[in-house]
Formats: sequence, structure tokens, C-alpha cells
Amino acid sequence: MTVSGHRRVSPSHSWWVTVAKVATLTCRRPRSTTSKTKRLPRRGLPIVLTVAECSWSEPGVVFFWFIATAVITVGFVFRDPTFDNRLLMVGSVLPGFDIVFGRSRVLHSVTVSIALLTLVMLATDRGSVRRKTLLGLPIGMILHLVFDAAWNDTATFWWPFTGLAFDDVGMSITDRGLVSVVLEAAGFVLCIWLWRINGLGGAARMRRFLADGQLITTPERRA
Repeated sequence: MTVSGHRRVSPSHSWWVTVAKVATLTCRRPRSTTSKTKRLPRRGLPIVLTVAECSWSEPGVVFFWFIATAVITVGFVFRDPTFDNRLLMVGSVLPGFDIVFGRSRVLHSVTVSIALLTLVMLATDRGSVRRKTLLGLPIGMILHLVFDAAWNDTATFWWPFTGLAFDDVGMSITDRGLVSVVLEAAGFVLCIWLWRINGLGGAARMRRFLADGQLITTPERRA
């Protein structure tokens, strides 16, 4: 409690609530004049379920699929137990914010992801903690494009080399209908599995993850 009688919000809690707000930003819920706005849950699994409700209430919005595939892929490829997964998760869903335009834009261009990767490599020292942390963002964005099959939209994928104008086509992940629902359901199951095997339901373990982004168990290290 603070001197004024208000409960102090821990930095990890504030960060976690911010993640939930960003994750549900593109969820368009129907407005109601009679119901009150629900508070975001404090932390942990309730927030995961809140984001899941948002994702499945808006057809075509895929969230967990990209997070799960990014974390599992990095676990298999890099085999680095000290890898910071926080910005990896952010990067894995960042291209999805093109949904505000109603179609794929610059975030679905591999040129943008590679440019960001190059910038991180040039601006940070080899082997530094800063580089290992920041690399997660462009890697997550690239993996989003892979598991979104973004190359099917050639004009956007290779922008600006195919011209500065964008085609008036929808986002590939929102045009798949039932396939998007299946992918999101699979991603949700994988995220819950990663959650459980890493003990993220415990307050101490969650605080550690929020501090360093490291997962104690990945599919590769379970072998």
C-alpha cells in the first residue's frame, strides 16, 4: 500500500497488463450501453484466456499461432537457453497490426524485416545482451511471414522492389476462413503447453520470465 492508501502496481504487473491491452487492440467487440467494461485480469493464465476470447470473437484474427510457432522454431533452431523470447513474441504478432488497414501493408514485406535485422546487427556489439534481446523482434517478424505464407502476395512481400503501390488484396491470414480458426486453436493449445512445461503459472517463475525472457524448457531441450 502507498501512503495515500492506493495499492502499488508492480512493474511486472504493469508490463503484463500493457501486453494484454496491445494484444486485444484489434479486437472489435460490440458496444453495449447497459454492460460495464470488464477489467483486464491481473496476470497469468486469466490474461491468456482474455486474449483468446478476443482472438476467437473476431473471425480471421490469429494471435497464438504466431507466438507458438515462433517460440518453438527458435527453440529448435538456435538451441540457446538464454534467448530472450519477449521481443520474439512481440515481433511474431507485429505484422498482424496491418489489420488496421484491412489488408497487408509494409509489415508484411520481408524487406522491412530484413532491414530491421540489419539495423540491429549494425547498431549492437557482437555477443552483447542488447543484441540478443533486440534480435528477437526482427526474427519474430520473419517467422510471422513464414507461418503466414506471406510470399503468396508477391507485390507486398517484395515491396518496394515490386513498386511503391500496394495491391488491394486482403490479409492472407484473414482470407482463409475456417483454416484461420484451426490454426489459432492449434496455436492456443501449443501456448498452453509451453505455459505449463515452463511453470509460468507460478508468480516467481513469471517474474523471472518478465525480467529476462528466458524459458527454462523448450521442445528442443526436452529431448
